[in-house]
Amino acid sequence: MVMMRITEKKQQVERDVLLLPEDMMMLILSKLPRKSLIRFKCVSRAWFHLICTVFRQYYPNKSSPCHLMIVSQHQQSHRIHRFSLIHLPKEAKEETSLPPLPDVFDLKLPFFLCRPHPGKKILSSNGLVCFFFNEDVRNYAFNPITRHILKLPHIPYHTCNASFNAGFGYLPRRDEHKIVVWFVRDDLKMSHAAWGCWVLSLKKSINGTITVVESWRRLAVDLPPDAASFSDSFCVNGTIYWLCSYANEGTSRKQHLLLSFDLDEEAFQLRPRPSFPLTAKMVEIEGSLCVGELGFCDGHYFVLWEFKNGDYWVVKHEVNDFFGLGHRRRRLSFLACTRSKSGARQLAFMGDDDRGHGRRLLSYNLQSQILQRSSENLQPLLGDDGLYFLF
Repeated sequence: MVMMRITEKKQQVERDVLLLPEDMMMLILSKLPRKSLIRFKCVSRAWFHLICTVFRQYYPNKSSPCHLMIVSQHQQSHRIHRFSLIHLPKEAKEETSLPPLPDVFDLKLPFFLCRPHPGKKILSSNGLVCFFFNEDVRNYAFNPITRHILKLPHIPYHTCNASFNAGFGYLPRRDEHKIVVWFVRDDLKMSHAAWGCWVLSLKKSINGTITVVESWRRLAVDLPPDAASFSDSFCVNGTIYWLCSYANEGTSRKQHLLLSFDLDEEAFQLRPRPSFPLTAKMVEIEGSLCVGELGFCDGHYFVLWEFKNGDYWVVKHEVNDFFGLGHRRRRLSFLACTRSKSGARQLAFMGDDDRGHGRRLLSYNLQSQILQRSSENLQPLLGDDGLYFLF
């Protein structure tokens, strides 16, 4: 009798759930943490459709956190790498909050990530990371959250002697990632069949695994200048950007340009830009491409440029000697732009500590002009040959 009542109540609850409108169900699911959704691997078709729809329509439009990944090789085995994952939330929950202690895990990789490689590139976009190793003609896609690694198909005609440039980005409209690679034309190193631009499409499933949607295909597009120097790529709103510069023929004067590749139309475009260095950091702020220029001239200075409406450049913020260090040089690298609880912009950096012996995360509030240093020394995580990147 008791079992019958329990069964009847269960059936009644199921009927009530099914009566909820789909838009209300999607709204409820969108309030749940991502990890609470992706842990369900065996669900009905209706629920699977709802969960996937929620991820496509709700989560990509929210201010997702920025992750800092520190990688170092294990002392006993070079194949085993130690990953330290630090979350840099775009909006702080507390006014004086700093990133928490990192999540640390060891992972065996099919390659040596920290070893110097000619032409090694590490590119990231929307939660996925791509590793390019020109020396071994191998490329991999990696999801640091689920730790899934996928060896990518071999690029046609690619040899280890061929010079190439690459970009990696996410196209929200189709919910897929794309890798674009173009080879620098050199008749001594490669045939005409290899020269050109190639694109590969990837998909990240609801459980975090990576699959190839469409293998490498060649595009009939005009390529960027061969003699140009390029920064690492950065993707905003379905467009990949590179900072590039090259010398004009017959003069030592360089042209400073912004190269873009529209992932939907699959076409390149060159535009002028200010003369900040190729090492300047590209970030996304409120849907716009911004570039953080960090330099030293009678003190550390920082300039944040914005590519306004994808049309022209304006100076968004400019701070001189913002660390109050005067003529004392420090190792500093700009990471991201975040917001405090009150809405004030904060600049996140990786830098030396006061004595110059350790590496710490720094947060500079542009409104209060207060600099904070994290208590965690990151130098032991970096080691002698460690590296770090954002994804």
